[in-house]
Amino acid sequence: MLYHQWVNYTGKKLFDNEHIDFKTVFTKKLCVKDKKLAEFNYKVLHNFLPCNYNLHKWGKKQDDKCYLCNEKEDIAHLLYKCKYAQTIWSKLNKKSHFYISMQDVILGDRLDPSEIFILCSISYFIFKNWLKHSYENVPRNPAKATELLKVELTYLLKIYSILNCSELCRHLRMVIDLL
Repeated sequence: MLYHQWVNYTGKKLFDNEHIDFKTVFTKKLCVKDKKLAEFNYKVLHNFLPCNYNLHKWGKKQDDKCYLCNEKEDIAHLLYKCKYAQTIWSKLNKKSHFYISMQDVILGDRLDPSEIFILCSISYFIFKNWLKHSYENVPRNPAKATELLKVELTYLLKIYSILNCSELCRHLRMVIDLL
């Protein structure tokens, strides 16, 4: 089902689909606690999240390039490969006990529910930041990415502490400390 959708704009496969259980991916990604994130994940998994490539394809933008990198901005670029996103992912990869790959960000097939929630929250933050700056026609500042993300995750930590989600809070504190 996702085989045709998870190729990049040149037709190259982004993931080795033969080893991915997409039923599990959908179950994990669409059953996150936050319904905004579930909707976001649905759009990511079905490859119709707004990004410059999709907006150009849909006739809503004249250019499909990333404002920061000047490369085609598909969903994988927006959420993982872009200089803005890489500021976040590379910092976490340098300091964490495991490597966060593009497949983890898009599919989350090897992650537990708390890790999926956190990576989805980070991806959603990247998307919201892109959306805000695109609307205002102002370039994003990669230097401020981790600082802004830390504020967002601290807010989520307060909410989920009140809801007594101890495992999720433990993961959130760990990520905030890494940033």
